[in-house]
Amino acid sequence: MAGDDQLPAPIGRGDILSAEDQDGAWSVHKFGGTSMGSPEAIWEVADIIAHELRVAEGKGRIAAVVSAMSGVTNSLCELCGLAQRRVEWEAALETIKARHFECIAGNLDHFPEYEQEFDKDAKKISCCLDSVRVVGVCPQPFYDVIMGYGELWSARILCGILKRIGVRAAVVDGRRIIYLEEGSDRVDWQRSGMKMAEVEREAMEFEVVIITGFVASEASGAPTTLKRNGSDLSFSGDPRSVGNAEMLESLSYSEAAEMAWFGAKVLHPKTMAPCIGKDIPIVLRNTFNRVCAGEANLILPPGTLITSLPTPPGSPCRHQLSAKAVSVMKGICLVNVEGCGLIGVTGLASRLFGAVGEAGVNVIMITQASSEHSVCFAIRTCDREKCVVAIEHAFYREMCLYHDFGVTTTTGLAILAMVGDGMVRSIGILGRAATALASARVNICAVAQGSSERNITLVVAEEDTEAGVAALHESGCCGNGKASQMRKQELLSEQQLSRRERRERGLGEDAESERPKKRTNVEKRIAMMKEEEIKAGQVDKLLQNLRRSHEQGAPFQKWMNLANEVHYLVDELKTRELATVLMMFAEAGYVDTTQCTTAIVKRLTMRTDVTSCLMAIMALYKSAGRRATAVLEDLSETFIRLVFDKGVESPNAYNVNKMTFADLRLTAVALAKLPFLHDRLEAWFIDDLFNCLTEKVPHAKDPRTLLSIM
Repeated sequence: MAGDDQLPAPIGRGDILSAEDQDGAWSVHKFGGTSMGSPEAIWEVADIIAHELRVAEGKGRIAAVVSAMSGVTNSLCELCGLAQRRVEWEAALETIKARHFECIAGNLDHFPEYEQEFDKDAKKISCCLDSVRVVGVCPQPFYDVIMGYGELWSARILCGILKRIGVRAAVVDGRRIIYLEEGSDRVDWQRSGMKMAEVEREAMEFEVVIITGFVASEASGAPTTLKRNGSDLSFSGDPRSVGNAEMLESLSYSEAAEMAWFGAKVLHPKTMAPCIGKDIPIVLRNTFNRVCAGEANLILPPGTLITSLPTPPGSPCRHQLSAKAVSVMKGICLVNVEGCGLIGVTGLASRLFGAVGEAGVNVIMITQASSEHSVCFAIRTCDREKCVVAIEHAFYREMCLYHDFGVTTTTGLAILAMVGDGMVRSIGILGRAATALASARVNICAVAQGSSERNITLVVAEEDTEAGVAALHESGCCGNGKASQMRKQELLSEQQLSRRERRERGLGEDAESERPKKRTNVEKRIAMMKEEEIKAGQVDKLLQNLRRSHEQGAPFQKWMNLANEVHYLVDELKTRELATVLMMFAEAGYVDTTQCTTAIVKRLTMRTDVTSCLMAIMALYKSAGRRATAVLEDLSETFIRLVFDKGVESPNAYNVNKMTFADLRLTAVALAKLPFLHDRLEAWFIDDLFNCLTEKVPHAKDPRTLLSIM
């Protein structure tokens, strides 16, 4: 049972989750925080429950699981924060009480009794907060107790309103039913089922049982919560940003779970576990749309049906070969670990993701090239710093041994997750999606697809998410296909109209065909994409030839030919690739004032990458010596500019404290071996550098120890 929505839901929209037992014994309804957000909304919920009772005609019983009123859980969390900071919290608690008293006044019978119950709860919260203020820390048991009151209060209010309209209702604290496994956040279904059976026997006389969501008990019986998470599953995309988003008539359990993981806000993936085990259908409805909420005169399909079948038999989209919907997850960071030291290393993934997991970082998606030269994975942007530190600590020896080994991150990204059972064994889905995004000028930074073929994950720039989702819908890659069919009809009508106009002007088909046709914008973009693909293939082939020549010790003539190819594709190479190529040329003895070398150095000096500059400096000094004096001077000036922020837009972008372990290590090596670079740097910078090295490598108390390791 999910708790309050993590983000505010759209205004004027609430959500109901209904799970109907096939035997007709129970009909379970889950009402989110928006559905319980005001006195009017709670009355709407009470009317829906009363209507369901009339429809059941005494053949079944109803359980309603409720969240706290929208915003209340956040307010209770803020109370804990105020007390922890030793700030006055009494006024904030009074505001929460006043909001609930507003719901009680004029809506419930026996108002004084409800008011007394609320006052008792407020005193208990005050006692907990007083203790928190004294110690300055909020223990987890205190936090869980305080956070659970919002659901209890909303359940009492709904129960009082139901009693007022003549429904026999009772409130059951979810902590009496839901128990977690020992030392885990997973539900102990066996014990919880036994507790539910006890409550069911006690509540035989009641027509409706109202259960508090979000709260549970640990194995010891101590109160806890089920944490906060969820996903919006009713539309093929967010209707607020996608004009042609379509209402989904049905979803399978697997589709709903995939969408929930990449989510929006209503159904937690764990909520479906008992329904999947018993094959109980789930219906997602709109509280404030009475047509979808279960009125007798239904005109539209009653919400979104979630079952074990992808789509009901006989549905017009039963054989649809596209994704059902697109979920969006913003605030994504791509982490790329690359270097020759990764190739052929046994247990690499175990070491890498073991270190990331120990740092408490959740990996959302993973992709790796078959060359094993790099591993790329997506995480939350807020976890970026600790993820990089964990990787640098785990692979410090490889960073010392291989100059091209490094960790780079890219922030400001988002995930577009295409979900649907219709994609299984369907040819061309990914190609159509890529073409649609390219037409909308949306670049795909990374892509991954699971073996189930029910999910295709695309990483794009965060500012391109709305354009990307709209393009996928318009192209027919997502949704029920209605929007794409309408668009095709519009295009066909436009073609017929243009032909009619040509006939009226006396222009036949032959005359029209003789005119030189202009390339449309779409054709131009496709041509650009093909050209980019060709160049990308040429770059991959060039890098492979360079590595092979470097490993085999190719003759001088071979390096001359490769230099010509590099000069042709120099603008297509990434910064790290440029430095690696320069290092290979230097070690082969092919570094002088040729056009190739000049072009590489020119681009390196234009880009703000400390590691690449240091790699190039070290390679040139070691292998080329005096033959590359002019090149070394240029690169050294670039490195000093980056370190001291000269010409960099963001201030302090490359100060010592923010340099990665790889940058610190390379700088230390460069200072130890390159006197001309050592003389150009300030003494304070060198001191800070070695202090940072000592902090980031705890086992190397003396920086010289680190240098000896390298």
